[in-house]
Amino acid sequence: MKINEILNEGGTGSLTTAVARAMPTTWEFPNLPNQDPYLQYRMGLALANARSDKPFHKQSAFGENMTIVAYTDADNETVKLAMKLIGKDLTAGAHSIATRKSEEATDVNKNSPAAKPKRNKYGI
Repeated sequence: MKINEILNEGGTGSLTTAVARAMPTTWEFPNLPNQDPYLQYRMGLALANARSDKPFHKQSAFGENMTIVAYTDADNETVKLAMKLIGKDLTAGAHSIATRKSEEATDVNKNSPAAKPKRNKYGI
């Protein structure tokens, strides 16, 4: 079967009547573009959560906004150069949300109690 036998490109772009009758219920989402992987991902999460009794959040903490992690000073400089190239329209409001150095959270115990056993004054 040729693609022009399935799609009616001269009309609305939907399936031809003969093909549509042969398919089970098929949904089209005009406001969920294939070029937006984040929206596709969120729809997948909604499908997974649809029959659950757990709450569903429409957006994650970062939403659809791009997040870049710069591990080194060179990475950080590259991000800044790219921001200049792409322009202020797309980078307006961009800001760092983390510290420059990667460290453990303050509530994390970094010292192992078994690392260096304490000895009494007799060496036992």
